[in-house]
Amino acid sequence: MIYYFCKEKEFNIKVSTDTFKNCESGYKLIENNIENILRLEVNAKQIDKILNNLQQIVEQNLQKIFLN
Repeated sequence: MIYYFCKEKEFNIKVSTDTFKNCESGYKLIENNIENILRLEVNAKQIDKILNNLQQIVEQNLQKIFLN
């Protein structure tokens, strides 16, 4: 079992010796996957903020329409 600690998150990853003939390339693959996961998490948070902003804009526009 390999333990990674990235940005206050713990990743427990099982690595089979059959899976990776070359340990160095295997570790690099794992590191790349973790970096991609963290990027996806950041992207998801940004998308959530954008959607919240859009929702507020729509609500404001609906209020303007119904008040006029």
